[in-house]
Amino acid sequence: MTLHLRVGFMPLVDCALVVLAKDEGFAEAEGLNLELVREVSWSNLRDKLNIRLFDAAHMLGPAAVAATLGVGGVRAPMAVPLALNLDGAAITVTLRRYEELARLAEGEMADTTVSARALAALVARRRASGLPPLTLAAVFGFSSHTYLICEWLAKAGLSLGTDIRFEVVPPPQTVEALRSGRVDGFCAGAPWNAAAVAAGVGAMVHTSTELRRDCPDKVLAWQADDLG
Repeated sequence: MTLHLRVGFMPLVDCALVVLAKDEGFAEAEGLNLELVREVSWSNLRDKLNIRLFDAAHMLGPAAVAATLGVGGVRAPMAVPLALNLDGAAITVTLRRYEELARLAEGEMADTTVSARALAALVARRRASGLPPLTLAAVFGFSSHTYLICEWLAKAGLSLGTDIRFEVVPPPQTVEALRSGRVDGFCAGAPWNAAAVAAGVGAMVHTSTELRRDCPDKVLAWQADDLG
């Protein structure tokens, strides 16, 4: 007997385990027929899993926790039998902002505290000049990416949403958001930071391992009652 499962995913490197399970025949060997559905945002994945358009979903770990608690939307208890990855994210800023940070840095930019203090100096300089606050984006409000940005800012006493504007930008849109000037930087998973660098529109400031080693990121989520 073959069990058909409809699984939603986002186009990121960390969806590889699910994709390979189908493409390499591992799922079929276990009696599973996987139908993979590419999505455009994490909120779509969460909501479609919630209303059972998906049987399972490639999901941000914190988003599964938030859905279970009913934070930021309808309460939908989730179960997470499988973690798909740790780390793999990075913070990338526009080339102009990176150059400004490098000029203001009192030490090596590879040091997360040095770079955060340089950012604080840039924030203060812009405020004194009457310029609008900088904008940083993450792929979802409830994500390790948002928390990584907060951790970086906290090293210099900055607060996301107060000193720095915050936007949610789905992963496939991050490079264009940087290119257009909609945001000054973003935190996302692979391959989007490398894509911004390759496109000549961004420079990576820090990887997730430099801010929080072994940071949980994506999971395979199910409706909790489906797993008993």
